[in-house]
Amino acid sequence: MDQTSNSPERRRFTRIPFSTRVIFSNSSGIWHGELLDISLHGLLMSRPDNWDEGAGGACRITVALERGGPEINVEGRLVHAGERFFGLRFEQMDLPSATHLRRLIALNLGDERLLERELAELIKAHGET
Repeated sequence: MDQTSNSPERRRFTRIPFSTRVIFSNSSGIWHGELLDISLHGLLMSRPDNWDEGAGGACRITVALERGGPEINVEGRLVHAGERFFGLRFEQMDLPSATHLRRLIALNLGDERLLERELAELIKAHGET
């Protein structure tokens, strides 16, 4: 991802630092990594040690919120694979996962109006595609 993609002007969703395990899978395999941050639109995770360079594209993402507790399950896409980090964009998720993600973001933002503004941006962004 180029530097302009990371600019605050382009980013419409607040990233929430959150450390937990992530399972990333697609037709090429299953990999485990560490979540670094998450937003309503995607996440940043550590690059798995055993990553297969040809395994990009559409994927399934599972974020464990707590051991034995709820998970966020998402259909997504690998949009950036760097030497140390992966950027994954969320494309579709079930209602329980969306509820868990919304609650996680709300608790960390501490401002319901900001959350509502970000939800409106998310709806707008998905309406443009």
